[in-house]
Amino acid sequence: IKWIEGPNKILRGDNTGIISIVDCEQEKSVLDLGSLESRVLSLASTGPNLVAAGALVSHKIYLFDLRTSSKPISVLRGHKSEVLALDFLADSQTLASGSGDNQVLLWNCGFQKPFGRMKEHKGSVKGLKWSPLQYKTLISGGGLNDGNLIKSNVTDFSNIQHLGKITTESQITALLVSRERNEIITAHGTPECDIRIWDYKSLRLKGKIDNPHKGRVLHLALSPFGDTLVSGGGDSLLKFWRLPHEKQRFPCDMGATPLCLR
Repeated sequence: IKWIEGPNKILRGDNTGIISIVDCEQEKSVLDLGSLESRVLSLASTGPNLVAAGALVSHKIYLFDLRTSSKPISVLRGHKSEVLALDFLADSQTLASGSGDNQVLLWNCGFQKPFGRMKEHKGSVKGLKWSPLQYKTLISGGGLNDGNLIKSNVTDFSNIQHLGKITTESQITALLVSRERNEIITAHGTPECDIRIWDYKSLRLKGKIDNPHKGRVLHLALSPFGDTLVSGGGDSLLKFWRLPHEKQRFPCDMGATPLCLR
């Protein structure tokens, strides 16, 4: 599920490969896009019209323009395994993708072949975000057998520079960059299954939430003001956590009983 720019619209992908635009006020689908023929694993949108999607089986990225057709306007080929993460740069043309082939690919949406490639991770890349704090800075997190959190500058696509790297020693399943707090937040699977908060500049660990779910933490989202974190786990729960203010010390009451939704 992803928000689409504009009033109360959500982008939703399901297990059958159908991608829908859902109107939150009407509580119904207002547009169905073409089927990807297998489970939708990743979604991204930029502006009110451009949508990217990755499916389980095909290893491809499908681009849709909501103004023209319900069928893909372009198909991007380059990964050798399922596409697990997608994120658009603020220029609305540059797309980053992470995959089960342990690679991060960089795309210009006007072309069907990647123009940049990162091979530093040794595990699947599911955590992937462009930084809102530094233009053309990409944050990536590796999965099982990797666990590395890497911050890279991709201003020069022919010479990608790593600005920082830290080994978390745990599978990274999702990540966020908080503009309001100057922090990176990571969700983890095996073996720790926790949530961690890192200083954006130094990648110093500032705090963590131990055992937030029964099993792996799979999803993260932040409130618009950056003070409330939402996590989703393999236990089918959504949990809402109040993040401490800058002057408060971690872990504050982050481990207190959160609001839970099933």
